[in-house]
Amino acid sequence: MIRYHARDDQPGSFPQGSDLYAMYGLLVRSDVPLPIAPVRGEPRPEPELEMVLASDGGGLAPLEGPVLAEMRCYGRCHEGRVATRLHQGEDGLWLWHDTVGTFHLLPERRRVEVYPERDVPADILGHVLLGQVGVFAVQRLGRPVLHAGAVITDRGAAVFLGDKGQGKTTMLSAFMVRGHAVLTDDALPLGVSSSGVLGFPGVPVVRLWRHTAVRVLGGEEGLHALIPGYDKHLLSLEGTGAFSELPTSVRAIYLLDRYDPGRWRSDDVVITPLQGRAALVALTQHTALRALLQPEDAAQLLPVYSEVVRRVPVRLLSYPSGFEHQDKVYAALLRDLEGEA
Repeated sequence: MIRYHARDDQPGSFPQGSDLYAMYGLLVRSDVPLPIAPVRGEPRPEPELEMVLASDGGGLAPLEGPVLAEMRCYGRCHEGRVATRLHQGEDGLWLWHDTVGTFHLLPERRRVEVYPERDVPADILGHVLLGQVGVFAVQRLGRPVLHAGAVITDRGAAVFLGDKGQGKTTMLSAFMVRGHAVLTDDALPLGVSSSGVLGFPGVPVVRLWRHTAVRVLGGEEGLHALIPGYDKHLLSLEGTGAFSELPTSVRAIYLLDRYDPGRWRSDDVVITPLQGRAALVALTQHTALRALLQPEDAAQLLPVYSEVVRRVPVRLLSYPSGFEHQDKVYAALLRDLEGEA
């Protein structure tokens, strides 16, 4: 089994104290400042997950041990190199993130121990905790998380699945400018109850390509770089009324299939139901951090996803690429959500 020990020869410096944050349907206490506003008010509710700063910047020195999974990053920051490794420990899982730190996940204790690398900026560490580490922790607590965007409509949440380049961010932006609140831009926790399927709010930010912001939102105001070398930029939705903080019933799930209208000589919007196995495959393939999931995780997801597709329609949305087609796509989706398509 893998063992880790903290290094004490590499001092670092991080802000002291902790705050309470709402993220992915949980209240999280974090010793590391996160790039969203903390929860204010009294009395202070008890956290459902804690992120504890276990080292002030000395990092960890890992011994040899089993690697369960790896994730490569193909952005300019890593150019295909391994960016994340998941290790099995004696008392939990260890998630290593290149240049940022190592994170000890203890689901039974609802706790994440944070060991930052030396000299990692506090804001970069906060983004990783809010993103990959936070999502993975929610999954370890038993709540499935889709790699999806979702917006609020009069009939409930519309959820969008899709590989890179299929237009999730553009779809969210198109709904935003038409007055719809965002439930999440990238990671959607799901819950199944007797009343239906709920989508839980992610975090109040949207990650946008610069050209999408210019074309859909009308400019770059409020955008700032997420991580050096990363092409998307961050737009905060805090205080704008454009983010929904409440769990919302899921009305429909759409698998995006964007096509080139010039090549196919068509600009039709076609919405096709996905049934049974096809719907299950769509959810499974678009599970957040799927590369880190173990066989036992997949086995636990199957009955949950089976219940989701029994209660919520899953549909293939084939639509033409191009900002000039957004009105048509938006109208088709509203008709479908109303049950008229």
